Amino acid sequence: MVAYFICLPYLSRIGGGREWVAQYVPPADQLISGLLFFAAFSAIPGIILVALAIGPKGGSRRSLVIAFVLMSALTAFFHHDYDLASDAQAAIGLVVIPFYVAGCGLAAFFLTVAAEWLWKHFSRPSPGQEN
Repeated sequence: MVAYFICLPYLSRIGGGREWVAQYVPPADQLISGLLFFAAFSAIPGIILVALAIGPKGGSRRSLVIAFVLMSALTAFFHHDYDLASDAQAAIGLVVIPFYVAGCGLAAFFLTVAAEWLWKHFSRPSPGQEN
């Protein structure tokens, strides 16, 4: 799952052509360190999902799937047309986007867990109302 989120920014730019994908590839003299730097930040949503997946067992996986779908969609949405050449500070977005995506995914996960708990709690019949 972590590798998926490392590759997703590149995959989401394929529709723009080779030049569009090449914007995310560092220069040859900084290739390894640049790719590691970018991968470290891109992996944040995947690490969050792995931590949520190995968390307490026994619950529904629906909340994890919803968080995964939301994080994937937001990552693809933000990276597919993010132009690094537009501004000198545009590269800061490569650091900010994964934190924003992770925060939205965490919010979706916990809201789904809360909604499932409320549904289970209030859908049970009261002791005096059973048929």
